[in-house]
Amino acid sequence: AAAIPNFGIFISLVGASASAALAFVLPAAFHLKLRWRQLSFLSRLRDLLCIVIGVLGGVVGTLFALRDAAEAMFPDASAAPAALKTDANLTLAVMAAAVPSTNVSLPVSG
Repeated sequence: AAAIPNFGIFISLVGASASAALAFVLPAAFHLKLRWRQLSFLSRLRDLLCIVIGVLGGVVGTLFALRDAAEAMFPDASAAPAALKTDANLTLAVMAAAVPSTNVSLPVSG
């Protein structure tokens, strides 16, 4: 742990993607693969929804972990690469664009 100065940020980066896949995506995908013919429409829809939520959660968690890593590596905000400067409103906008059927009201910051 002494060799890696920001070990907590590394763990959050790995955990954001891996835990979403292990908790949501993989079990639902395995269930669909193994029992597709026996599942009702609602069961299939539930599994697909778990996969979508897991992927979105993993992407959002990974984006926030990358932002935290950039802030730790570049304490001066002006030195951080522009691609890693994310905002909560931007993340909400990405999620709203990914799921167009939901009515998400985005907060507007002044």
